[in-house]
Amino acid sequence: MLVNIAREWDPALTDRELYERARRYWRCAPQRHRADYAMVVGDGIIREIYRIDGWREIDMSAVVLDPGRKAAGEPLPRYTRRQEFKGEIALDMRHYVGKSARHLFGQNPVRWLNC
Repeated sequence: MLVNIAREWDPALTDRELYERARRYWRCAPQRHRADYAMVVGDGIIREIYRIDGWREIDMSAVVLDPGRKAAGEPLPRYTRRQEFKGEIALDMRHYVGKSARHLFGQNPVRWLNC
C-alpha cells in the first residue's frame, strides 16, 4: 500500500510525526486488500515504510487533529468513518526509502499494489 501525505509532508517532521500522518484517517477498505506494508510518500519520494500489524475504524466526529497538522483548522471530512493502521518501521524494506513513486499516483492518496 502506498499512502501519499502530500499536504502533510514536511522535511522537518520527526519520526513520530511522520508515522502519525502516515497511519491515520484514510478512506479505504483494508480488509479487501490485505497489504503487509505501507509506503509513505511525500513529494513523490518514499519517505518511510511500515509493516502493518492491523487496522481499526476511526469515527472522525470524535477526532481532534494535532495542531501541527496543516489540515487542523479545516472542517472534518464529511465521511466520518475512516481507517488507521498500527505498525512498525519495516527495516527489511529500507532499500525502497528515497526512491521515486511519482509514477504510481493519480488523484487518490491511497494506492494498493500487489495485494
